[in-house]
Amino acid sequence: MKVLHFCHSFWPYYGGTGEIVGNLVLSLRKKGIEGEVVCFRKSIDGKVYESGKIKGIKVKRLNLFNLHKVYPIAPGAVKEFFRKDIDIIHIHTTGFLADAALLLKPFHRKKVVVSTHGGIFHTKEPIILKKIYWTFSSLTFKFCDKVVAVSKNDFDIFKKKTNKIVTIENPISLEFKKIPKKKKNTFMCMGRISRNKRVPLLGEVFDLVGKKVFVAGNAEGENKKELEKHKSLDLLGFVGNPKRMSLYKNSEYYVSAASFEGFGLGLVEAMMASCIPIVQPNNAFKTLLTKKEGFFVDYSKTKKAADEIKKIISMSEKKKNELRKECFNKAKTFLWKNKVNDFIKVYDEVLK
Repeated sequence: MKVLHFCHSFWPYYGGTGEIVGNLVLSLRKKGIEGEVVCFRKSIDGKVYESGKIKGIKVKRLNLFNLHKVYPIAPGAVKEFFRKDIDIIHIHTTGFLADAALLLKPFHRKKVVVSTHGGIFHTKEPIILKKIYWTFSSLTFKFCDKVVAVSKNDFDIFKKKTNKIVTIENPISLEFKKIPKKKKNTFMCMGRISRNKRVPLLGEVFDLVGKKVFVAGNAEGENKKELEKHKSLDLLGFVGNPKRMSLYKNSEYYVSAASFEGFGLGLVEAMMASCIPIVQPNNAFKTLLTKKEGFFVDYSKTKKAADEIKKIISMSEKKKNELRKECFNKAKTFLWKNKVNDFIKVYDEVLK
């Protein structure tokens, strides 16, 4: 079996969907399933990368232009759909790549699997754009052999388009063998700084708390000067693997004011590192987290949120250790070795 994976960005940019795709290909390889990746030359970090091999994975990079910033188009993808050496096309995004693969399915005759990753529906794009895309994709998704929802929230959205849908929550590659020691009252958040993350709001709250937050991720659509107004925010920019591991290992708490998440990969990675979550109660986080593992705080109520956080961080070491253990055990269920067979089952089903 050979699977051709499509996504927007891929390694050497680490994080997001590209990280998931790379680890899926490597995990499938251990099970005897071949895979290659097709992505855009221009990555999320703004850098342009060339085709080649990364970690033994063949990567084809395509030129693109934006019909709209949420609908990048890469005409070169069409040629890849018609390759004779592949059995399955797996699209790890909604938008042009999924729509083109599905509309052309009667011609290329490949099985098509689409992973949701939130799609346009986790952005703050105008409602009219979402309605237009909802109507259009309701037609294209009828041709899909299987939709993989990465969260319960995505499942609830996309089940209205098709009954050929299954939930496989995003696995994580970051693994700790034991609970690491923490630096007291250290806070972090992880992920690209997009509007739905509400990092300025996080800054407002932690200015009142009087503690620093290490913010790992590239700014996207945010005014950097606005973020720099908040003395509590330590903007690290893009953080590669060694520094990322160290940040998770040392941080006592993981914080997020995100109004929406497609899944919440950063939260699960933080739980694997036994960081105690203090996060916004959005739908994705409420699916991943219970009161046994962490805390929900409404960051939009800045003064109340700050007071709640001050109270949380004053808890006893015994309580902290209980929460860390619960986080660690919950996150282990998301490791790739415990999830890869779910993807193989999907592939086997569509090839029947």
